[in-house]
Amino acid sequence: MDTTARQLGMFGPTEILYSFDTYQFNDYSRYDAAMLPEEHKARMRETQFPKDLQKAYELGKRLASLNSDGESPVSRRK
Repeated sequence: MDTTARQLGMFGPTEILYSFDTYQFNDYSRYDAAMLPEEHKARMRETQFPKDLQKAYELGKRLASLNSDGESPVSRRK
């Protein structure tokens, strides 16, 4: 199901965090997964995954700072 941020927005402020090209298995030797080369996945996990984790952390901080009406206490000061 492809849901856009606009569709989800009916519930209040919405953000979507995407993380692509992730590890699929803990042990690639147990699977026939030639289309998912472990070397590439390992490189992405070392280079991109930390960035995705940081983005998730920042999103979590923003979400945690929202009050019950979906507004940031900072945005009310405007």
